[in-house]
Amino acid sequence: MRDSPTARRTLERALEFFGRGNEHFDSDRFSGAADCYRRARDEFVELDDRHAHIEYIYALTNLALCLTILDEHSKADEAYQFLLEELRRCEESGMQDRLSLLNDRVVILTNLAILLLEEDRPVDAEAALGEALSILEEIPGDDIVRGRVILRLAVALTDQERLAEAEPLCREALDVFEQGDDCGIDLGRCLMNLGIIEMERGRLPESISSFNRSLAVLGSLEGSGWDQALASINLGNAQRKYGRFADAEQSYRRALEMCDRIEGMRLDRVHAEQNLALVLMDQGKWEESEKLYAKALDEYAALGACAVDRARTTMNLAMTLFHQDRLEEAESRCRQALELLDESEGSRSLAGGVWLNLANTLRE
Repeated sequence: MRDSPTARRTLERALEFFGRGNEHFDSDRFSGAADCYRRARDEFVELDDRHAHIEYIYALTNLALCLTILDEHSKADEAYQFLLEELRRCEESGMQDRLSLLNDRVVILTNLAILLLEEDRPVDAEAALGEALSILEEIPGDDIVRGRVILRLAVALTDQERLAEAEPLCREALDVFEQGDDCGIDLGRCLMNLGIIEMERGRLPESISSFNRSLAVLGSLEGSGWDQALASINLGNAQRKYGRFADAEQSYRRALEMCDRIEGMRLDRVHAEQNLALVLMDQGKWEESEKLYAKALDEYAALGACAVDRARTTMNLAMTLFHQDRLEEAESRCRQALELLDESEGSRSLAGGVWLNLANTLRE
């Protein structure tokens, strides 16, 4: 139905849904954005010449990214596979500029790496990013695009604890973003990852400075709430390791406030909640810490979290009960943690910690 009145109306609807999706995305309303991008996709596929419209590829790209943010990983993976196939068809159709499509493929591979990192597949993410860097060698350089790819590669290497390799890449990306225009979100993310590397390498004052710089950059940017929450959690982690417990408590509380306002951060919220509980334990605030661990267990159950994560939380809950002289309850929680680890064949080190806590409880 190319060039017919029906085709023109279909294209208008597709572009309208695409625009609405962008508005939702920029306001951190990711469910609404995903719905609009789906409706845009469904309108575009009715067009014989859909591969001539770059907005079609952008709608598919943003849909996959929204699904990743919303932790709908299986749907996101399907969306990326469909997207890569449609991009191949665009290339074969000859309806769009080849260099532009190569740039789109780089963006898609970079976003796919985000999903793979979320799924704890850093080796696969590294491979996708390596392919993106190879493509960039074929096309005229865009420093910002290259910076985004090497930043994600630094994250993938960080997740593999290859910190000595990750740090130079992160600093290379940082130089690019500090000199670039309109890349504040990239600068904030880069500073956050640099802070993580510094923290893991034991350089805590530098790490705290990098996280604070990240928050200063992100705080002035619309649509950066997700990144601000993650930076606050990491800042709290560095402050806790440095023994600045009151500061860490404030950072975790700020992160929780942000997570409550942002869709798709349920798991990150539980992590922040547990980190807050840990720093409250450090300060001997056992009763408040107990309430947070109990709440985290309920939230883990709703999210279908793995048995090892639930066991670790249960063990920490037992510790809070132990320090309140509620020994029977502490013993019961320790045994629950052991059952969870037996069920999942959890790590021996964690099981050893549970056994030690149980032994201390029984001795009392």
